[in-house]
Amino acid sequence: TPRRGGFLVKNIFTDFKHHDVGVEFYQNQFDGSLITDWRTAPLWGVGSSGPWGHDGADFSIWENIVRHGGEAQDSVDQFKALSNEDQEAVVAFLHSLVLYQVEVLPCDIDGDGTISENFMVGGKNVGTERLNAEHLFNTPVIIEGEVTAPDGTTLVSHAVLNIDEAYGQNLEWIADSDNDGWPDKIDERPNETGYLDGVHNIPVTINSDLNGDGAIDGQDLLLFQGAWMADDAEAKSKMPVGGGFAQKMQREAGGLTKIDRLE
Repeated sequence: TPRRGGFLVKNIFTDFKHHDVGVEFYQNQFDGSLITDWRTAPLWGVGSSGPWGHDGADFSIWENIVRHGGEAQDSVDQFKALSNEDQEAVVAFLHSLVLYQVEVLPCDIDGDGTISENFMVGGKNVGTERLNAEHLFNTPVIIEGEVTAPDGTTLVSHAVLNIDEAYGQNLEWIADSDNDGWPDKIDERPNETGYLDGVHNIPVTINSDLNGDGAIDGQDLLLFQGAWMADDAEAKSKMPVGGGFAQKMQREAGGLTKIDRLE
């Protein structure tokens, strides 16, 4: 296998293999299957990755260790046999394995040869100069800055004051005044939530085989949408969901399926 610039990485702490680590980690899937084996997650960032376990069920590393069984039972037994002091030493070592987020790493992003302790962005002191992408935007973020808490404590608030401008949320094809997911550019009622092309969006979730093909899929949604959009938009925005509309859908589907209540 070509190395392609490969290099040795130390202290990942994993064998990259799948193991059955006991029934406490078994997971039932929606399709009825059962997952029993899990790949050993790299421990090099375990100190900064809580809550722990593939399901996030453990709020301490100690709890996660003793939850293991199966192929890990012998290791768990050895851990439990340690003195409290030695157990704490193991947990302390695991807590020391930290991967830092890139945006908090001190970095000379303006290329002046120094890492400033009081880096200025948009006229505000953001603290230590670091690799924060928001500071490199064409329109950098402007934070709230120094504020006084109710108890009189002075602190620096990093709440962004120009979020729309910095992230381009006001650009022509992105702007969405009513925040309904439909950009103003294609929304016939840009200031009224839930409208597209003058027709109120479908207000329910479909969970019925409306076209009788034996599957609940996008074709059922299209049938529902067609029936919904066939009525007068203004009247529909005022009508209760269900009742006569459900019966109308059933007729259009040829009476082949049971229509769930649309409430």
